Amino acid sequence: MGQFWTVINNITVLIADALRKADYYAALRRLPLPKPATWLEEGIRANNTVLIDTIQRFKGLESPIVILWGLDTIDLTRSEELLYVGMSRAKSLLIVFGTAATCAAFEGATA
Repeated sequence: MGQFWTVINNITVLIADALRKADYYAALRRLPLPKPATWLEEGIRANNTVLIDTIQRFKGLESPIVILWGLDTIDLTRSEELLYVGMSRAKSLLIVFGTAATCAAFEGATA
C-alpha cells in the first residue's frame, strides 16, 4: 500500500486552458480519489494529494507524473510554447487527455 500513496503524491494534473480552469478544477473535484487522497488546487503538495494547477502557474516546476488536460478548448497551433512547458514538467511519465481529434492535432503540433 505504501507504493500506491507514493504514486498518488507524485501526480500533477496540469490544465492547458487557464481561462476555463475553474470548470476543469470543478470537474476533477467531482471525481472520487481513493481514501484518504484528495485533490489539491494550486497549493503546496501535501501527503495523499493529487495536485491540480495550470501549465502557466507550474512553469519552472516539475512532477514525476504529469497529466495534461484541457487541450480540447485551446488552439494547439498557437500554443506551441504552452505545450512545450506542459510536456517538459514531467520527469518520468506524461499522459495527455483529449478527444481523438485533439490528440491527433497535439501529435502534429509536437512532431
